[in-house]
Amino acid sequence: MTPEEVERFRETPRCIACAACFSACPAVEADPEFPGPMALAKLYRFVVDPRDQAHQDRLVRIQTDGLWLCLR
Repeated sequence: MTPEEVERFRETPRCIACAACFSACPAVEADPEFPGPMALAKLYRFVVDPRDQAHQDRLVRIQTDGLWLCLR
Protein backbone atom coordinates (compact mmCIF):
# COMPACT_ATOMS: atom_id res chain seq x y z
CA MET A 1 0.00 0.00 0.00
CA THR A 2 1.16 3.50 -0.73
CA PRO A 3 1.52 6.04 2.09
CA GLU A 4 -1.44 7.96 0.63
CA GLU A 5 -3.65 4.85 0.77
CA VAL A 6 -2.64 4.16 4.35
CA GLU A 7 -3.38 7.74 5.37
CA ARG A 8 -6.90 7.59 3.88
CA PHE A 9 -7.99 4.67 5.98
CA ARG A 10 -5.98 5.52 9.07
CA GLU A 11 -8.61 8.02 10.18
CA THR A 12 -11.52 5.63 10.67
CA PRO A 13 -10.11 3.59 13.58
CA ARG A 14 -10.15 6.80 15.62
CA CYS A 15 -13.88 6.25 16.11
CA ILE A 16 -14.33 5.08 19.71
CA ALA A 17 -17.82 3.66 19.05
CA CYS A 18 -19.47 5.91 21.63
CA ALA A 19 -22.61 6.19 19.46
CA ALA A 20 -22.90 9.96 19.98
CA CYS A 21 -23.15 10.43 16.21
CA PHE A 22 -25.87 7.77 16.05
CA SER A 23 -27.98 9.40 18.76
CA ALA A 24 -27.66 12.83 17.11
CA CYS A 25 -28.44 11.63 13.58
CA PRO A 26 -31.88 12.75 12.31
CA ALA A 27 -31.75 10.14 9.54
CA VAL A 28 -31.76 7.35 12.13
CA GLU A 29 -34.90 8.80 13.67
CA ALA A 30 -36.56 9.15 10.26
CA ASP A 31 -35.79 5.58 9.20
CA PRO A 32 -35.02 2.96 11.86
CA GLU A 33 -33.55 0.70 9.14
CA PHE A 34 -30.85 3.28 8.35
CA PRO A 35 -27.50 1.88 9.52
CA GLY A 36 -26.35 5.22 10.92
CA PRO A 37 -23.14 7.24 10.82
CA MET A 38 -21.05 4.82 12.85
CA ALA A 39 -21.76 2.01 10.37
CA LEU A 40 -20.96 4.34 7.48
CA ALA A 41 -17.60 5.20 9.05
CA LYS A 42 -16.81 1.51 9.38
CA LEU A 43 -17.86 0.95 5.78
CA TYR A 44 -15.54 3.75 4.66
CA ARG A 45 -12.61 1.96 6.26
CA PHE A 46 -13.15 -1.00 3.92
CA VAL A 47 -14.05 1.03 0.83
CA VAL A 48 -10.75 2.94 0.89
CA ASP A 49 -8.69 -0.18 1.58
CA PRO A 50 -7.24 -1.23 -1.79
CA ARG A 51 -6.92 -4.80 -0.51
CA ASP A 52 -10.68 -5.14 -0.11
CA GLN A 53 -12.10 -6.96 -3.10
CA ALA A 54 -15.75 -6.19 -2.26
CA HIS A 55 -15.60 -2.39 -2.13
CA GLN A 56 -17.78 -1.94 -5.23
CA ASP A 57 -20.44 -4.28 -3.81
CA ARG A 58 -20.33 -2.41 -0.51
CA LEU A 59 -20.85 0.93 -2.26
CA VAL A 60 -23.80 -0.35 -4.27
CA ARG A 61 -25.43 -1.85 -1.20
CA ILE A 62 -25.09 1.22 1.01
CA GLN A 63 -26.54 3.42 -1.72
CA THR A 64 -29.67 1.29 -1.72
CA ASP A 65 -29.72 0.93 2.07
CA GLY A 66 -29.98 4.58 2.98
CA LEU A 67 -26.74 6.47 2.41
CA TRP A 68 -28.66 9.34 0.84
CA LEU A 69 -30.69 9.88 4.01
CA CYS A 70 -27.67 11.81 5.28
CA LEU A 71 -28.28 14.49 2.65
CA ARG A 72 -31.88 15.28 3.48
